[in-house]
Amino acid sequence: MLTAGGVLPPRDEELTRAEQWLAGLLESLPSPEHRRLVRAFATWQVMRRLRQNSQARPRHRTRTASARNSISAAIRLLAWLGERGTTLRQCRQADIDEWLTTASPSASESTRDFLSWAGRHGHCGPFAFPARQRRAGTAISSSQRWEQAARLLRDDAIEPADRAAGCLVLLYGQNVTRIAALTVSQVTRHGDDVRIRLGKHDIPVPPALATILLTWGDGQSPDPVRLRHPRTA
Repeated sequence: MLTAGGVLPPRDEELTRAEQWLAGLLESLPSPEHRRLVRAFATWQVMRRLRQNSQARPRHRTRTASARNSISAAIRLLAWLGERGTTLRQCRQADIDEWLTTASPSASESTRDFLSWAGRHGHCGPFAFPARQRRAGTAISSSQRWEQAARLLRDDAIEPADRAAGCLVLLYGQNVTRIAALTVSQVTRHGDDVRIRLGKHDIPVPPALATILLTWGDGQSPDPVRLRHPRTA
């Protein structure tokens, strides 16, 4: 209420919650050495990066899940080494290889961030990591893509928002996160020429898609109305 009334300046609530979460997490660590390492990693690597991203791209909510995962993975690794009677400085490549084979894929990826930081700052030796694996979904064929695009462009039984979102996926390669953030104000019309702003550019759209976009935006207020994730493509 104080922020909304202008008494207090706006703040990044997710970033603030992450800072509070980190403070409680550090207090819960029983090992002073682990606490020292995790505090340094979190302060100078993870939280510093979060604050820089928040300042560079201001938004109401900063994505903090990855940061929490990195810090939690560092704690789990240190605890695992402690159970084996090994410190971070004493561990070798064989220890890290075993950890990477027993940890979950997400924990393994998050551990890379911690160990890379620790190696740069002399807390451990350098370690080799397996190459990052690309997780690609099953791609449809070109004929299937055009068939689905044709259906979305012609089938009036499908809601305009779903038709527009599906076409942006199939014809312009937009991901659903970016599509969900689109607003009516990003669709402009100058005579018969209709364009949609994708990133920094106004992209011309074909007449069939232009009709769908204009139907979707007809009568809507320009800012708050957003496209939904596509359900048909």
